[in-house]
Amino acid sequence: MMMAAMLMVACGDKQKNNGKPVDSDKLRGKVTATTKTDAAPASSDDPFGIASIRKAWTGKTIEVDAGDVDRGIEQFAIAFCDAYPQCETNKAMLDYLMSGKKDELYDVISKPRNGYARCIMKVETIHVTEMCYWNRQNDHKLFAAFMSAASESGEEDNLVVFYDYDPATDVLTPEPELTNMIERRVKGYDSFAVDLPDEGKDIIIHAYTVDKENDSAESDDTTLKWNGMTFE
Repeated sequence: MMMAAMLMVACGDKQKNNGKPVDSDKLRGKVTATTKTDAAPASSDDPFGIASIRKAWTGKTIEVDAGDVDRGIEQFAIAFCDAYPQCETNKAMLDYLMSGKKDELYDVISKPRNGYARCIMKVETIHVTEMCYWNRQNDHKLFAAFMSAASESGEEDNLVVFYDYDPATDVLTPEPELTNMIERRVKGYDSFAVDLPDEGKDIIIHAYTVDKENDSAESDDTTLKWNGMTFE
């Protein structure tokens, strides 16, 4: 059993929002492609829908088309999940936020005041999407999403992505430097997980060395400190 995303902890700045599910089609995110690369549907080469997101996300901006509603975690989550629904927990998060109805197969948590949301599939292996955002000192926001999925056969895929949100344009712009920094830190390990906070502001990275014989893993943890603009 792989160990990614086993240790979920908390995130975020306190944000203003009414805390209610979003149910208007006007709030669905619109994708603005800056390249001709489109996210492919899940396939045998991409069983979790995460590999195709990895190939596409750095080349696309995402429009947060939310009408008169204040932009918060639910609006960012809708925009991102609408852009990349091939990851199953993204699709479940989108369905919940658009309808307010929970699917019994998924545990969905939305904490607008904390700037945090999470969707976990209720199965023995890990299938999770976790999201949060931070207020930046330049009046922009930093949005992050961590997606992790694993199968009983040992297949696994993990991806963390970051976007800068500009309130003047209502656009999420990929910020791959932070993703690259995290991936450099976990290089050489068997697996990793990223804890996005639903309280506080710092990120915790778990880099795992897996002992397959004993079905266990040793975790090497790193905390990334928020400095008002990025992490260090």
